[in-house]
Formats: sequence, C-alpha cells, structure tokens
Amino acid sequence: MANRPVKLVSHSNDGLKQRFAACLPCGKTGSIREKGCAVFNRDAYQFGFRRRLASMTIAWLFMGTLVGAINWLQLGGGLSGFVSQIIAGMLVLTLLGIALTLLGGRAKESLIGGAFGMVAGGVMGLFISSSFSLWEVLNLSMIMGAIVGATIVPWVRVATKAISLLVNVRVRPVHE
Repeated sequence: MANRPVKLVSHSNDGLKQRFAACLPCGKTGSIREKGCAVFNRDAYQFGFRRRLASMTIAWLFMGTLVGAINWLQLGGGLSGFVSQIIAGMLVLTLLGIALTLLGGRAKESLIGGAFGMVAGGVMGLFISSSFSLWEVLNLSMIMGAIVGATIVPWVRVATKAISLLVNVRVRPVHE
C-alpha cells in the first residue's frame, strides 16, 4: 500500500471537530489547514496486536518445527518419533512466542535472532568441545537468539525513552 494522506479526527471539549494529520517518517503533526507534511503511514498505523500475534505464532511454529526436527536427528525413532518431536516443539515454542508477543516482540526480529543464534551456536558447537552434542547446542542457541531478537527492540525503546526522560529532567533549586 502506498502512503496516502489520512485524516485523524479528535474531538475538543467544546464539541467542535478538529482534523489533524500526522506523518510517521518526519513526525510532524498539525491541522490540515496548516502547511506541513500530511502523509500518514497507514500500514504502520493498522499493524495491530492481532497481526503481530498471528505473525509471531507462525514464526514460532516454524522454529518449533526446526527444534523438533533437530531433536529427532539427535534421538532417532522413525516416522512416529519425527512427528511427535515436531508436535512437541511446536506446542512449547508457540506458547513462548505468544508470551513474547505480549512483551512487544515481533516475528521478523525473532526469526533474525534465531538464525543468528543458530549460526553462532553451530560455530560454537563445532569449535568448542563440551559435554553437549552439536544438536543440543543448535536448539538452545536458536531459541535463545530468537528470544533476544524478539525482546531487544522493545527494550531498546524503553531504554531510549528512559534516557531521554533522564536527560530532560530539570533540577529545581531547593529554597531554604
């Protein structure tokens, strides 16, 4: 969808309707009558909780499938073992994905974090000898990378808002 002007309506206390436009890329807001940027990013505005929940559920179902398949490669067990490992991975990780959605996580960052975690875990598992097998290290590093990927963006937002609030706080002199 292209960026189109969208008019937002706000009601003032005296009952008159005032129309406002907002632009997400530049942050300008103001009356339609005023000159300025009147482009509103409709896609970002409509990307709500339901879409985020659906995309996170699908992303974590995919990662649960990968975890189940990797577990099956480690344990073996034929076709029934393959199916049961995939179902188990999908059940557990989908619930984790839903919980991360409530914390503000997004699917794209989860998948990117999971991919980076899997690559880092694979490299670590190949070069560092430990009591864990390569498959276990891959599973754990993918899950941890996806958790970090899902939660890093909301935590960075919180940290930047907290820092901006701390920087803008003015200390009032104490009069004795």
